[in-house]
Amino acid sequence: MAQHNQHERSQAPALTAGLKLLERLAQSGLEGCSFGQLCELGIVSRASVTRLLQVLQNEGYVVKNAHNGKYRLGIRMVFLADRVKILEWIRMRTREILEEVKNRTGNTVIAFLREGDALCSIEKVLHPASIVMQELGGRTCGSSGSPWDVILLAERAREQGSPWQELAAGAAIRGHWLEMYRSKGVVLDNCEVFPGVRRVAVAVRTSEGRLAGVLALGGTQASLDDREIMEYAESLREGAQRLAQEWQLLDAAPSRERKSFCNTSQEKEIKQ
Repeated sequence: MAQHNQHERSQAPALTAGLKLLERLAQSGLEGCSFGQLCELGIVSRASVTRLLQVLQNEGYVVKNAHNGKYRLGIRMVFLADRVKILEWIRMRTREILEEVKNRTGNTVIAFLREGDALCSIEKVLHPASIVMQELGGRTCGSSGSPWDVILLAERAREQGSPWQELAAGAAIRGHWLEMYRSKGVVLDNCEVFPGVRRVAVAVRTSEGRLAGVLALGGTQASLDDREIMEYAESLREGAQRLAQEWQLLDAAPSRERKSFCNTSQEKEIKQ
């Protein structure tokens, strides 16, 4: 308690304590710190730590991971230090999440980041017994007729208050996919585009509910059978929630940085 009082009587107690919290979070790196670990620093009372964290979160200097409850440096701090590192950090964290989904489902997983009215494929993990799916670095504006295109068009139509048919521009969008997305929050391609190929897609949303991107799973009739496919869709939803936490760091990034992030990988592969 004496230590608390010493800091709280200093000329700039909030500034001093805030800097100490940021230093500790910087040391923790990707792992982050729990509220209890930050309180253990003994710099101010628990109530003061709560208030400081709230201010730092509101300003984008600190973010809280909803998945594990830990705090870490936010976009404003990391971009001030090194813009390149934050983009690589997000890519690494995205790949880790995709690897987990791939291991749980035994299928290829791909992540699309929304960039305006388009989706850009930014990361993918292949399962040897599965399919290749779309090339990395590829962009789609809703015209390919894929499950992720349906999600993009549905969200754009909702945002603009327009019929989705007007945005589809003649694309082979299946109406029952749209209804499935609206009712269940998932789009399932049951070998309707490519023979023997099944694909599942769910939305990745920001904390405000906006579409941030899409997480998709691709496989065959053997690797995505009828009994497991909705269970795998739930694994996708869990992965999407975690991606949303990681991608919120990009919200404050300049558009030039976002485009650079989307275009860093240009692997040429077969589109499926």
